[in-house]
Amino acid sequence: MRCETGKLYLFVAIDRKTKYVYAELHPRMTQKTAVSFLRNLQQDCVFKITHILTDNGAQFTLQLAEPSTTA
Repeated sequence: MRCETGKLYLFVAIDRKTKYVYAELHPRMTQKTAVSFLRNLQQDCVFKITHILTDNGAQFTLQLAEPSTTA
């Protein structure tokens, strides 16, 4: 989403059963932002979050590179 100050990224959570919607706009799309969004969601939500489905964007996945070994 573009605005006068640049780009903003929309983070959205929707509960499929109750149709509860939670959304935030952020200037960056990073893992730190995703964690902040999920924490804010958890605080705002009146029910327990048991499952999270994502689009597998880099901000929602944590991949650690294994150090390569040489013989």
